[in-house]
Amino acid sequence: MPLPGHPLIDPRFEAHHRPVVERAMPCTVRLTVPDTVGVRDPVTGRTVFGDPALLFEGHARLLAQSGGGATVAADRVLTPAAYALFVPATVSGVGVGVAVEVVTCPGNPDLPGLRLWVTDVPLNSVVWQRVFGCDTEAPVV
Repeated sequence: MPLPGHPLIDPRFEAHHRPVVERAMPCTVRLTVPDTVGVRDPVTGRTVFGDPALLFEGHARLLAQSGGGATVAADRVLTPAAYALFVPATVSGVGVGVAVEVVTCPGNPDLPGLRLWVTDVPLNSVVWQRVFGCDTEAPVV
């Protein structure tokens, strides 16, 4: 039990450990938000969507999720995400449906060019990184 007025965790803890976590993010990813509103063209009768907005481009860690089947919770089938994406905690605005493009990934030549979509935004992220569940198929929102 700490003394009154003393923090349980040293304030220098994050300054020491955050760079270590961020150095463990070898991949470079691009997160974009697709245009979901679009502009209706009355002549052709079609909606034209604009270019996606860039949300983040930088270092990240991408892990393939292993095994484990679907689970049922409250009469809902929950399937695990194919990938877990870790980005710095400074990244904000990421939600379900955000597109993830893997730009580079040293050590895994199969990942660059891979296109994923954020399907899960768990609330249990660590202070200095955000974790998202991603899949190869776009979610239905």
